[in-house]
Amino acid sequence: QIIASDFMLMADSFHDINYAVKNRMMAVSFDLEGASPLGSRHPDFTKVEQLYSLGLRQLALSYNRNNNYCGGCQDSVKRLQPQGIELISCLQHIGIAVDCSHASHASALDIIDHCLKPALFSHSNSHFVFQHPRNITDSIVKICADNGGIVGVNGLQSFIGRDGSIGNMVDHITHLVNVAGISSVAIGLDYGYLQDVDDLPIETDTDYWWPKTKNYTNPFDHKVIAPVQIQSIKEKLVSAGFSSSEVNQITGLNHFNFIKEVCK
Repeated sequence: QIIASDFMLMADSFHDINYAVKNRMMAVSFDLEGASPLGSRHPDFTKVEQLYSLGLRQLALSYNRNNNYCGGCQDSVKRLQPQGIELISCLQHIGIAVDCSHASHASALDIIDHCLKPALFSHSNSHFVFQHPRNITDSIVKICADNGGIVGVNGLQSFIGRDGSIGNMVDHITHLVNVAGISSVAIGLDYGYLQDVDDLPIETDTDYWWPKTKNYTNPFDHKVIAPVQIQSIKEKLVSAGFSSSEVNQITGLNHFNFIKEVCK
């Protein structure tokens, strides 16, 4: 579908993204959230290369729960494991961005420390603005930024807090900019286009992966800010005092610069 499309472009590099922007197309790549499919004991580097050839350009080592690579943010404390260090080396060599979203705070710090190129939080919000275990503390935000990374603010009410409005989202962006600087904050909406379609694997334990005790809602029954609202986000950022050039940084340029540095 992507290859056959006249408005989508499979983005293998930042050059492709640049081409897509200039030609008013949508650049597309894939991410993997949770490294367990890459092997239970050690990462299968052949599998990583295969996924790269299919368009994988971003990978999070864990997804909420602990695995053999590192700790998840909804589990007991676990640090980055030796096989996680192996995987980071492989990902950064081949040109896949290392994502710290969904990792535990301890593992996220370990991941950043072991990365030779910047890591990112692709879709994580401020714990200072809204206290949720999926959100990240100011100290982690600062360390990520100091190492050249970025934080993408997501549009999920569960993590924005309050009424999940664009205004609430901009509160997170404003605070993160104050902590990390204007060049280190981006948008990572985490939007699912088929919100009413249950595409989870059969027998998935939703309360295990998204525990209601941690303020999660049903993954198919939550408010989320959509890509079609990007213009409204820009307008709200301007109303909050950001200049047009700063808005452009937050809504695209910072992410583009990160990809240019980290991905081949």
